[in-house]
Amino acid sequence: MTAGTWTTTNLQQIQLFGPGVALAGAVLQTKQASTTSETAVTSSTFGNTGVTAAIAPRSAANLIRANYGGLGRNSNSTNTTLILGLFRGATQIGTSPQLFSGSGAANINLSDEWIDGPNTTSSTTYVIKAASQDNATSVSFPRVGTTA
Repeated sequence: MTAGTWTTTNLQQIQLFGPGVALAGAVLQTKQASTTSETAVTSSTFGNTGVTAAIAPRSAANLIRANYGGLGRNSNSTNTTLILGLFRGATQIGTSPQLFSGSGAANINLSDEWIDGPNTTSSTTYVIKAASQDNATSVSFPRVGTTA
């Protein structure tokens, strides 16, 4: 480039907000997952609950907000903790799983929310996984007839 010479090849383009350009923090896509099947887990190792959703972010910079709500349950009278976690494929999202306690074969109202930055535009599958804290008592999520 020569000083004082104007060309269009050495310009940086900046896209400003306007028609057709999403504002920062705007919701760009939504997905919903539900199931009518109850998944019981007796292991302290996470098992899939059947509540899954796949999404392909429009930009690698997009964040994914995932939340759920539903009923969980333990199957006997002991106070056993149901452990739920959100996974992107085999990778757990967040620093720790969510723990929910209930006793007496109780139904437990559950809900939580996570934010994830998958850094991709490829289709990404999220799944809620469950585990039983004592590695013996059957816990389930979601309860039959509920959605997540």
